[in-house]
Amino acid sequence: MYQHTSLPTDGPSDSNQAFTAPSRPDHGVHFYQDDASLFGVVSEFLAVALRASQRVVVIATEPHARAFESGLAARQVDVDAGAGATC
Repeated sequence: MYQHTSLPTDGPSDSNQAFTAPSRPDHGVHFYQDDASLFGVVSEFLAVALRASQRVVVIATEPHARAFESGLAARQVDVDAGAGATC
């Protein structure tokens, strides 16, 4: 389940709250309970971006990167066709 979270753009309302930096409107946050959930959400996010000819950067452990590649392959996205695609 994808959850988009916007952070408050002003400072803390009292001294006991931590300050959070302003969010960008295109920033998303996803909380996941297991790797399978993460793999599905990230693979779909990447597939949509790549099909729209957008650039993507993935910073992940090797096992996670391989799972994202598998998720993209299942979505018929050719990872190797991307310029500079590496794992």
